Amino acid sequence: MSKHKKKTRKQKALADLHRKLQSLKSQNLVVSREEKNTKAKEIHQIRIPEVSIRPSINIPSSDFSKNIYPFLLRDIKKTGILTFGILGIQFILFFLLKNHVLSLPGINY
Repeated sequence: MSKHKKKTRKQKALADLHRKLQSLKSQNLVVSREEKNTKAKEIHQIRIPEVSIRPSINIPSSDFSKNIYPFLLRDIKKTGILTFGILGIQFILFFLLKNHVLSLPGINY
């Protein structure tokens, strides 16, 4: 099943004008063709400013030693300690099983 796409700002403005037009029609107000044409022109004249998606970070040249992401170093350190701990335990278990210091039923090295 495909993911539902969000409406753009222009589409939302068009839908809003369409709802307003429908509400006027439901109130039995007669809308002349000229008014329809002017509303259609208004819809097509809507200009939406371009928004930059990439945030710009201005870092002065003297602040390169300053850590922008202080949590990153701590997270990498925790991940590294956990990874090396797991690898160390696996290496020790392999060494113990290979030299028959530890024997587990069903595992033969």
